[in-house]
Amino acid sequence: MFDLIKSVIYGEQTTDQIKEKLNDEVFKSLYVLSKKHDIAHIVYYALKKAQVQIDSELIKRFEIEQTMAVFRHERFNYDFNRVCEEFEKAGIDYLPVKGMVIKEFYVQPFLRTCCDIDILVKEEDFERASDLVQNILEFKINVASPHDISLISQSSTNLELHFSLIEEGIVGNLAKPLQSAWQTAILKKGTKHCYLLTDELTYYYSLAHMAKHFVHGGCGIRPFIDLIVLNQKLNIDRDKLNNLIKMGELEKFTEQAELLAKIWFGAEEHTELTKHMESYLVQAGVYGNSLNCLMVNQVKRGGKVKYALFRIWLPLGLLKNQYPVLEKHKWLYPFCQIARWFRLVFCGRLGHSLKELKNNRRVDKDERNFIVKLLNDLGLEVVFKNDLK
Repeated sequence: MFDLIKSVIYGEQTTDQIKEKLNDEVFKSLYVLSKKHDIAHIVYYALKKAQVQIDSELIKRFEIEQTMAVFRHERFNYDFNRVCEEFEKAGIDYLPVKGMVIKEFYVQPFLRTCCDIDILVKEEDFERASDLVQNILEFKINVASPHDISLISQSSTNLELHFSLIEEGIVGNLAKPLQSAWQTAILKKGTKHCYLLTDELTYYYSLAHMAKHFVHGGCGIRPFIDLIVLNQKLNIDRDKLNNLIKMGELEKFTEQAELLAKIWFGAEEHTELTKHMESYLVQAGVYGNSLNCLMVNQVKRGGKVKYALFRIWLPLGLLKNQYPVLEKHKWLYPFCQIARWFRLVFCGRLGHSLKELKNNRRVDKDERNFIVKLLNDLGLEVVFKNDLK
């Protein structure tokens, strides 16, 4: 799979040695693994480019993945352009980030799929931007929090409006370098209000977002492809980037993430640590998995019992993400907690919650210790937020 992806991101020809390995059994495994990581369309693009013959039934599955990737790309572009147009008319400064920016660096933009559109606006414009998207573009609120809002369009496109790029308190000082986003942002040519991060912050944000997901169960393979592509396409001042990485306390993670990218899509050799990273990431899938996330949270909360209590009686700092009214009226905390329980019971989430508590009891101590060691080796010390207590 990695060899096929390399042929796409480097524009190389697939070698005869790789083609000789491709049989029906390998095709099936390729499909299952690449679909799990939302990169089956990239693998299929490489197979088509190499003119490899695939079993007729399996090729239909690959074709569906590519068709859906193209469809998502067009749907996201349509809604993204609508939002940009309205922000330009309203004079709202906005800064798109993540997939909607990175995809333009891929050989074909549809190859870099996105799960949502992420746009940063200034805090003073946040409410006006949110109202505009809802009232004029008819997006509906999906999830709201004090720091951002998730909305969904009539065509089912997810839009996340932020006024800060990443939450504080997740890992070290991850968010600190991103606080200067607006001060250093560059106005995009041909626009009056669309800004872009500097090349160094674009790359750093990719690393920071990877680290955030890494400590929540895994980040998949796709961000490592991004690292290779961004290194090819951006004009990065490494000294400036290293200063950002140092400020965000991401030196160890960056070193190992870049090394793993070079192992997967280059010629570097595995170390014991990168093998552990690979095991953690590959089996978890594109968005990580619940078991990895659960083990990390057990580490954060101090064991199985404390984590179970935490999930039953959610701390104020997290509950107010679901009930923003708590920001001003903390006395409503017990009532919102009860309302949350009712939602779990009557809105179809009870089974999921009971399964999580059941898995919580079954987690193996050795597995949890593996997670602890891996996070420590990568310098990803998971911390409590002060307002969670």
